[in-house]
Amino acid sequence: DGVISVKDIDLVMSEGLGMRYAFIGPMETMHLNAPEGLEDYMRRYGEGITRVLNSFGPVPDFFGEPAKGVIKVNLSKPSQMPAVWKVKTH
Repeated sequence: DGVISVKDIDLVMSEGLGMRYAFIGPMETMHLNAPEGLEDYMRRYGEGITRVLNSFGPVPDFFGEPAKGVIKVNLSKPSQMPAVWKVKTH
């Protein structure tokens, strides 16, 4: 839908929270981001999170043409894939 590119999604996760999630999960992250833990986090941010969740559109079609476009973008530029994803052919 032109909201964010496949490359930018990977960038957000690899350079943003993805690195953190390699060590601690999302629940512990929330717990540590509020002075009094997870319950405090939900008290502070729960209403905003609920608004965001309620604003989401329909569930994406994982099998239609848009999904095929995402797959094509990922596979068409293997030089942009992380080294750990590359398969040796020799």
